[in-house]
Amino acid sequence: MSEKQRLLPILEKAYAKATSQKAFYIDLQKKGIQLYTYRGEIRGVKSTRKFRFRTLGYNTEILKLLDKKVEKSARLEALRNIRESQQEHSLGRERTRKR
Repeated sequence: MSEKQRLLPILEKAYAKATSQKAFYIDLQKKGIQLYTYRGEIRGVKSTRKFRFRTLGYNTEILKLLDKKVEKSARLEALRNIRESQQEHSLGRERTRKR
């Protein structure tokens, strides 16, 4: 299992539970995930290497949904979209590797 694949379920659970960006970041840190910043803003997570939230499927718009009073169903829909894009991305990588 790759480092990225290990991080994705942790991010999903933290996102589903969070009520704000700050709560999301705090929950990740409680789970032992180190955050990294660039130019004073939290940009991603750091383990054996750095992963931007955008690379993991959590672009700024999706993270900003946490701060808005958006219904949980809308956030869960965003999570579904993230999962689908991750699956499509990993399928595309497998196809190119087999060639």
